[in-house]
Formats: sequence, C-alpha cells, structure tokens
Amino acid sequence: MKTALIVSSFLAIADCTKPGPGPELIIDGGRILTMEGATPTYVEAVAVDKGRIVYAGDRAEAMKLKGTATRLKNLGGKTMMPGFIDGHAHFMQLGAQAVGANLLPSPDGKADTIDALVDELKVFAKSPDVAQTGWIYGMGYDDSVLGRHPTNADLDRVSTTVPVPSSISPDTSA
Repeated sequence: MKTALIVSSFLAIADCTKPGPGPELIIDGGRILTMEGATPTYVEAVAVDKGRIVYAGDRAEAMKLKGTATRLKNLGGKTMMPGFIDGHAHFMQLGAQAVGANLLPSPDGKADTIDALVDELKVFAKSPDVAQTGWIYGMGYDDSVLGRHPTNADLDRVSTTVPVPSSISPDTSA
C-alpha cells in the first residue's frame, strides 16, 4: 500500500500539465531546425497552437506550457525542418511551357534522344499553337540525357520555314 501511495504521489508531482487546454501540440525528441539567423539554429521542442508556432526552445520550458488538451509528438530522433512551399520556380516559363512542345525526358516526356526531341517538335509544328506563337519551340530538354545540346542542323529537320529557336530551353529546374 505504501508503494502504491508513493508511486501515485510521484506521478502527480511529475505531471506538469497546466489546468486548461494549453497549446494544441508539443513536438520534441529530435533536431528541430528553426532557420533563425545566419547559421542553422536547432531547438529541443516546438509548441503549436491554432496552427501557429507559439514557442521554440528548451524541452523543459515547452513542457511547462502543456495543458490538458495538448498532444505530444516525439520525432523519434528525426529532424524537423520548416516546410518548403516552392524551393525553385521559373514563373515566366510556366505559361510558355504549357504552350510549347514537351521536351522533357521520360518519365515526364518522350525526348530521350535527339531524334525523339525532333519528333516532339514536329508534332508541335502541326498544332494550332504555332499559329498563335509564330514559332516552333519546346521546353525542358535535358542535354545530359540527350548526350549533347540540339544543333541548328537538328532543328532544321523540324522546319526551315517557321522559326525554331536554336536556344530552345533546357531543363533548368534542377
């Protein structure tokens, strides 16, 4: 009986839960990168409430915020980083890419060889988009897959009457 009383007293003292809901979530148990400052900054815990980070710092301090409705998430030694919505984009090229020939290599396109790239441009040359743009062009080729950049001789196989820019855009998203 004494042992049970001592254990329950210890648990009551060890529970730092504040009355009330507290933050929705406390995350700990791994490296948490904050991206604060010029050098990487890591904290032990993050508290989140209503979808916003309300605390980032020591685990012990974060646990003082814990309320009756707070969920705990242990990272299990993994690293947590800020979310990246879009790490890299060329917005001006998006519209052009939607209209031009798809010169991406597989699996996103068919331009795995110079001949396949020429074929894709020939298909585009027959589309109504050429009348709108006045050009036969495409985007996204990968010279490392093709083995080289397309030459003027390659592009002349597509057309010698409608312009085919010799500087058709390679894939620059990598």
